[in-house]
Amino acid sequence: MSHHTINNVALKVAAVLLTLTSFATCQAAPATQRRTEKSDSDHSKSGESTQHKKSGMDAAIERVMDPFYRKHYADGKASIFKSKVRQLSGQADTLAKQGKFKEAKEACTKAIEAFNTPEEQALYKTKEMKNFILSQTYSARGILELKMKEDAPATADFTKAIALCPDYATPYILRAEAYQRAGNKDGSAQDLNAASKLEKLPKFFAADIANSQSVKAAGKMVDKKFAALHAKHAEKYYTGGIKGEKASTMHNLGMKGQKDLEEGNFEQAADHFRAAIKSYDTPEEQKLFKSKPYADFMLARNYQFLAYAECMMKDYKTAVGHLDQAIKLNPNNRENYLNRAKALMLLGKDKEAKADFEKASHMQPGELPKFLHD
Repeated sequence: MSHHTINNVALKVAAVLLTLTSFATCQAAPATQRRTEKSDSDHSKSGESTQHKKSGMDAAIERVMDPFYRKHYADGKASIFKSKVRQLSGQADTLAKQGKFKEAKEACTKAIEAFNTPEEQALYKTKEMKNFILSQTYSARGILELKMKEDAPATADFTKAIALCPDYATPYILRAEAYQRAGNKDGSAQDLNAASKLEKLPKFFAADIANSQSVKAAGKMVDKKFAALHAKHAEKYYTGGIKGEKASTMHNLGMKGQKDLEEGNFEQAADHFRAAIKSYDTPEEQKLFKSKPYADFMLARNYQFLAYAECMMKDYKTAVGHLDQAIKLNPNNRENYLNRAKALMLLGKDKEAKADFEKASHMQPGELPKFLHD
């Protein structure tokens, strides 16, 4: 978790951009399309057209995206879809989902080789974007090598990924797992510490969006869209919808704690998270949640953040206990296993740490409980 904060609208738009520029997510388009088609179908049944709504949102996003594409790619957005590296990485992603890790690794290797061709190089305007894309490709191959227990090649690929683009968290987290498998406890701890100070996106990527002259113009449209999604989410999980969420002591104290973490106030953050967890013991608080699984998910988040604050204060033993609680409530969160592994390692419990790293290596970053996919 980093203390560096970026404009919220910029982060939301950057997430859209990353879907196009990140090879790991390029296979998500069909599912997104199906969800959009379903949404359109639902509106059609109610007799309401969505065309005017979608066109406004799309135009707002495009105003932010176009300068980004034009800055980093020779032919703007069109360059992304001409990329042989992107096509091969998409093939690797598909093969990996089918469990064909050897074939997927071969596709990644071809993508790395294709990156150095004149045709591929001509697609980019900036070195920083070229380095980021190649860094992601090395990381993707390293993940496959970890799955095949090829720890030394995986470590080498993650090291190359970091050398190319050293200011985003993912390759450090991945190399920490490889180091842990090799028994390099100090190297693993150093990489996890480095990752905890970085964002998920490189600085240039997020900064370009944040500094875009179009962000303010698009901001209201983007915020309106996310506010609608937020309201829908609250209606599903809180009694009384948004009003219920605002009335939730656990929610409010948890948000205060997260702000404290961002500001580096770890003791105050820990106090807020403890109070948030305790608040759920009251019948009044429990009545605000429509869904017990969602209440457990929120409790798990507060335990997770509390443990993070405790780790930052070097109270590793207490942090492990709270991460135990977080994992019991939500066993799908990869970050909790990585954080517990780090704490266990610092307590000298290498065997338990190795088990957590092994568990995390088979999970996807950002994996959500099944009920949140419904």
